[in-house]
Amino acid sequence: MNTLTATLPLGAEPEPDPQRDAERTAIIDGLLQRGFPGMMFPVALEREFQQAGLEAKRAHIVKSGFISLLVFNVFLVADYLMLPDVFDLALTLRLLVFTPLALLFLLAFQSGRVRWLSQATPLGLEAIAMVSGLAAAAVLAFILSSSHSPLAYLYHIGFMVVITYGNIVQRMRFWYAVAFSLILLTLHVFGVWALPSFPERMMLPLMSMVLASAAFTLTAN
Repeated sequence: MNTLTATLPLGAEPEPDPQRDAERTAIIDGLLQRGFPGMMFPVALEREFQQAGLEAKRAHIVKSGFISLLVFNVFLVADYLMLPDVFDLALTLRLLVFTPLALLFLLAFQSGRVRWLSQATPLGLEAIAMVSGLAAAAVLAFILSSSHSPLAYLYHIGFMVVITYGNIVQRMRFWYAVAFSLILLTLHVFGVWALPSFPERMMLPLMSMVLASAAFTLTAN
């Protein structure tokens, strides 16, 4: 078996292995010379890298999830100020639908009692991070599409916050972050097109801001 891909028990330290160390050194030297084609390590090193950070990733999802949920509900202030005509809907979706489901998931994830959550693979954790962001974006988009407020177009700034959540807060791997950003940009563009009251003079500035947010956060990812 390739020594680079061997999975160690939690907390265990790898025994000295000159051959493995030489292989890793050769791979790293090659990366330093060629760069990172495809924004990923070679397969064996990528697998080892993801496996080594698995527990830290789980802990980060839980901690950042609770904080992000609080921030998500603080945006009720923006709902009240910008979309007063659908504030009751926003209150219901945020506090009575999204928050209970998110809390239930986070507590189950934290407890480790749900087998498929406690044994989630690196790919599974990336999917969890992505789905959580897309769910928040879906709530935002639904609230926005239900409003007739003259300030509704300003609500599109919320997509910048969701993009930052996925690309920076949840630290999704680069290509997952790219897919996440493209989905949100599509939602944003569709929302601009579908909102009859969207001021034409504000289309380019707001779309540029959301696009720049995606580009900058992907650069920092």
